[in-house]
Amino acid sequence: FGTEESSGCFDYRGAGEGLGIHAAVEWLGQQEWSNGHVGLYGKSYEGATQWEAAAMGSEYLKTIVPISGTTALHPLLYKNGSAEARSQVMHMNYFSSTVDYNGDDLDNICPDIVEGLFAGPVTSLATVVMILIVLMAVFAPLLAPHDPIRLNPAMRLKPPSDEFLLGTDSIGRDLLSRMIYGGRTTIFIATAATILSFTLGSILGFFAAVSGGWVDQAISRFVDLIMSIPSLIFALVVLSVMPTTVPILIILMGLLDSTRVYRLARAVAVDITVMDYVEAARLRGEKIGWIIFRETLPNALSPLIAEMGLRFIFAVLFVSTLSFLGLGVQPPQADWGGIVKENKEGINYGIQAALYPAYAIATLCISINLVADWILNRTTSLKGGRG
Repeated sequence: FGTEESSGCFDYRGAGEGLGIHAAVEWLGQQEWSNGHVGLYGKSYEGATQWEAAAMGSEYLKTIVPISGTTALHPLLYKNGSAEARSQVMHMNYFSSTVDYNGDDLDNICPDIVEGLFAGPVTSLATVVMILIVLMAVFAPLLAPHDPIRLNPAMRLKPPSDEFLLGTDSIGRDLLSRMIYGGRTTIFIATAATILSFTLGSILGFFAAVSGGWVDQAISRFVDLIMSIPSLIFALVVLSVMPTTVPILIILMGLLDSTRVYRLARAVAVDITVMDYVEAARLRGEKIGWIIFRETLPNALSPLIAEMGLRFIFAVLFVSTLSFLGLGVQPPQADWGGIVKENKEGINYGIQAALYPAYAIATLCISINLVADWILNRTTSLKGGRG
């Protein structure tokens, strides 16, 4: 509110209650130096929320700007006609609401998510397949019928039978057991690398967008430099001079993939940081950590969640590629890419041992992609400055 010559801000919390906020809105709108357009900025506080003040109504209340939550209300920020704004604010569902999430909210949100995952046949099938593969990986020691590393050269490349449901590999190991343990290794490495890449990439992307100036330029140019080198070639060079262990694979994959996440996080955050509620947080003197984790992150969840599914898929394919080339997971430890490498000669003789892990990789990637697409559609109002 205000004019070119004057502006002001009143802070009501706790005991102020809705009546205090409403009285402040009325008083400000009636002052000679006011333009009659009062904006309400603030978080939700117990007993005194912007929603209570909006429900009371005021001809001067033209703008409602939450400073936390999602940006679903940003189309309403400058909409003249507070009655319409109040109506939409008070009736928004949880995924397009700006009210801070608490335990009661989560009680309502979680059943919606669970119900939505099984809302359609394709999504339901993808969800079931994904859950089964994850459970198989978690309970591998209980599900594997044989020791995955026990050799039996006399039984090499045997077809499926009652004893070996998927047959045996090139040195007589049970293929089903190696598939189960291989899935465990592949999913663990891909999950850990994805978490690392999103943690590092998102924080750096948000930090660069919020900081701006030379900090943004320095980080962005360094990321451009790393991205100019093909990831596979970079990984092969590093792994050729370093021990090929699971921790090294996770760190390397996480660091390489974080550059892609950084670009997305920064692009989304740049749009968000120009929103009014971020400016309000700056004016209140909030530190950069608050702006990143309380203002920017909640409003960038939707594209990041969708990208997380995609990056996990690429991580599965990347670690499988490294293993196929001999620089990934090392024998006798099983992973899906390594199983393909060990049994590729059998394809020439019509033996499908090398194709089973390919089927598993394709099934997992398609299932996760379908679920990630559903989450993106479900949370479309969380697109920050994009939606």
